[in-house]
Formats: sequence, structure tokens, C-alpha cells
Amino acid sequence: MLGKLTPEEASGVEDNALLYPGIRQEIDTVERAMEQYAWSYAKTPPPGMLHQILQRIDQLPPTTPASPPATAVPPSFLSSLRPRSWARFLAVGMTVKFLLAATGLGVLYYQNQQLHDRFESKQAQLYQAQASCDSISSKLERSIFFLKDVNTQPVVMTGQPIAPQATAAVHFNPIRRKAYLTNLELPKPPAGKQYQLWAIVAGAPVSMGVFEVPDESGQLLEVPFVENASAFAISLEDTGGKPQPTMDQIFVIGAIAG
Repeated sequence: MLGKLTPEEASGVEDNALLYPGIRQEIDTVERAMEQYAWSYAKTPPPGMLHQILQRIDQLPPTTPASPPATAVPPSFLSSLRPRSWARFLAVGMTVKFLLAATGLGVLYYQNQQLHDRFESKQAQLYQAQASCDSISSKLERSIFFLKDVNTQPVVMTGQPIAPQATAAVHFNPIRRKAYLTNLELPKPPAGKQYQLWAIVAGAPVSMGVFEVPDESGQLLEVPFVENASAFAISLEDTGGKPQPTMDQIFVIGAIAG
């Protein structure tokens, strides 16, 4: 089977299958099982493959017909069966089925490899997400520790006439030399504009940089620490900021107590 039989052997198998229904039934069962498996994963063989197979079979030497066994089947019927034709038919059929089965196994291996690659990709994404969560968790713990520090001072900034409902807060720690901006309740800036944070030192504004308003007002934004600040303010400026605040665009301001 599977192309391993000689033409004489294949012819003998086919003759016996004609004579004995049990053999025919067994061959049919095996062929159906192989065909069902092969077509489940079948792909079109490369062009010219069947032609090459036929050429190889045509090069086989002619065979001598085997003597038919004593049977009730008319000798003329068996003699009409050309062994070489049956060998050619069986060889082609079994070879094509073998190629289809081999191709199916190749497709199955390729699909398995794709699943393996997808699994590794998802696993890498999971590790990356876990690392990101660990980083966020660590950053959150540091923020909570900073806010609970007795040396951290909150400064609440209230809305000015341009935006009476606006609020924001700066938490600064002169010992740790760190500052965070939070509790931002500011109108969405128009295109080409950004909010800019200022520290008032000895009556003069010192820029602490521009920032984007986060989606959650309670999120902490780390900002540069400025020593000896007496107040903080936020103004709306052109994108990138300005060296001096636009006085009629100050949205919130708050003084440091004491």
C-alpha cells in the first residue's frame, strides 16, 4: 500500500478483492479513512506533479499477468483486466493520496507552529503588561508615601474670573525636594494652547513647565521643584509655554500658608 507494492502485487491484491468481498470491503474502508484524513488538510500539489508521476510509471518494465486462481468467475473476465493498467491506476491513486496526506501533515505542522508563535506572542504581551502593572503599582506606592509624609504641604489653587469653577492643587515637599500637581479641574484647552504652571518666588513668576490635563483629575503629575515659592498659579499659554505668564489668562492661583 501507499505505493510500496509492485505492479504484480497490486494486481494480485485487486484480483483477490474482486474474488473475495471481505478483502474489497477492508480495502475500501482503509481508502475512505485515508481519503477523509487527506482531504481534511489537502492543498493543491505543485504544477506538473501528476505528469511526473505518470512518466515514472510509464518507465516501469512490462509485467507478466499472474495465472488466475481456480474460481467460478469466468476466465475471460479476469483476462480482460490488464495488470499494468490496474497497477498504473492503483499506483497513481495511492501516490496522490500519499501526497495529499503528507501535505495535510505539513499544513497541520504549519498551523501548530502558528499557534505556538501566537502563544509566545501573547505570553510576551502578558509579561509586558505585568511589568507595566508592577511599575504603576510601585509608582502609586511612592506617591501615597509622598502624600502621607508630614513634610508634604498641599497648596489649593482656586478659580479666577476667567474660570471661576476651575481648581487645582500642588503638593510640595521641601525636604524631599519634590512637587506634584493634582486635582486638576480645568476647561479643555483650545487647539494650539497649553496650560503652564508657575511658582511665585519673591514676587516674580518662575516657570514650572507646561502640562497636559490627564483624563482623571486625581492623577498625580510630577513637576519640577522650585525653592522658596510663596504661591503657585496656572495660566493658559501658546503651545510650548512662555517665559512670562499672560496675566489675563491666569485660571487658578493659591498661596502657601504660613
